[in-house]
Amino acid sequence: MEGKDRAEGSRVEGDALKNKRVVVGLSGGLDSTVSLYLLKKAGAVAIGITLILLDWHSDVIVPLIEKITEKLDVPLIILDQRKEFRKEVIEYFVAEYLAGRTPNPCGMCNRLVKFKGLRGAMRRTGSDLIATGHYARIKRRGERKFIAMGSDRKKDQSYFLALIEPELIDHLYFPLGELKKKEVMEIAEKAGLMSLIRPESQEICFLTGESYRDFLEREIGKRKGRILSESGEILGEHEGFYRFTLGQRRGTGVAGGKRLYVLSIDPTTGDVILGEERSAYRKFLEVKLLNQFEPLREGKSYRVRIRQNHKPAEAHIQKLEEQTALIAFDEPQWAPAPGQIAAFYESDVLVAGGIIDRAFN
Repeated sequence: MEGKDRAEGSRVEGDALKNKRVVVGLSGGLDSTVSLYLLKKAGAVAIGITLILLDWHSDVIVPLIEKITEKLDVPLIILDQRKEFRKEVIEYFVAEYLAGRTPNPCGMCNRLVKFKGLRGAMRRTGSDLIATGHYARIKRRGERKFIAMGSDRKKDQSYFLALIEPELIDHLYFPLGELKKKEVMEIAEKAGLMSLIRPESQEICFLTGESYRDFLEREIGKRKGRILSESGEILGEHEGFYRFTLGQRRGTGVAGGKRLYVLSIDPTTGDVILGEERSAYRKFLEVKLLNQFEPLREGKSYRVRIRQNHKPAEAHIQKLEEQTALIAFDEPQWAPAPGQIAAFYESDVLVAGGIIDRAFN
């Protein structure tokens, strides 16, 4: 990429948004509520959009968001996307675990449900922009816009946006991109919004307090199998291979002795292999379903993130074929999990994303 970076959609100030029509995705939480408040304060013509993804949203989330939009004097549109969410996110989540993989439901939801709904609302209302409470930024390089990491690196959510359709970027706005979480909380307190905001949750939204393991057992039933060592020694039995993910140490059901980690999962036999920490590192990844904001180049180096809390690591593309890339890390990385997103960055700019298909040495 060439040209000097210039951040857009960061701090909401000046006249850039005055009279702009903006649809704002609302969840009832702190980040989306403050985003709406900042846009309204900047003079934007804001329209709140909330998506009903689960049955309980109608009774719990919608009344809360109605109070928020009433206080901020903003119209609200409610979209029922329960069918799409069930098909594209929940069924995908279950199918991936059945295949012995570790899915990223938030990334897939952003691509196939949330931003699709927001884009439709933008078109129907004749709006100019889509705003969300993500901690990410929009950067312009030359004549093109890209998603970039949020200034608050601890809260950065650009990773979860790696699969959204590239043509959406010209319409995205992230009001919290240049803010720290502490600043966002202070804004909400000063604006008298805290009493209206629902508590934040770190869990997958459709689990509602239930562990993903118990959820999968209800959906799938028990799938018992063996727990083996790297040498083939039987260490124990399990009640479902979907209860494990690569790199997992706690909750394997094998106690005592040296620390052991999940190295592989075989959905065909049901076998789960445990081994030492050093055996979980992988140098090569095959990434499929590439979503490119800028064409990747064979032989070029990128910073690649393999999970949300992973520090992007230097890697180069060894082979590139249509929607598949074979990459090699400069240094082996800890337990890349098939099914997770691989996000490609240049500096802090997101240039592509895809799904890890396999990891090997």
